[in-house]
Amino acid sequence: SAGLAQMQCSSYGSISVFAGYSIVSGAARHIYCATGGVVSGSGQTITLVGTPNFSGAFVQAQDLAYVAFTSITWSGSATGTRYNGSGNSIIQTAGGGATYLPGNAAGTTSTGAQYL
Repeated sequence: SAGLAQMQCSSYGSISVFAGYSIVSGAARHIYCATGGVVSGSGQTITLVGTPNFSGAFVQAQDLAYVAFTSITWSGSATGTRYNGSGNSIIQTAGGGATYLPGNAAGTTSTGAQYL
């Protein structure tokens, strides 16, 4: 279950981010994507205000989900797990590395998920 997510996509839906934005509070997850959903953004600046906490993970992708956040400029920081991928999902950062997404705890993958 997603719990509280600031962006949620499931059942083969999609969310495309075309402009920068600010994250002003924490949640269980910033992005929750499941069941073949797609969340994507590239080239934006995303500002985190006041070090928000994400109690589940900043990005959670499960059950064949695809989350692609590439070439993002992150301004500010967050606490919590960076990512959690499961169920053959993909979290694509275009080589952004393990610390690319906001958070202060390492991300995890299981059951065929990939973090790229």
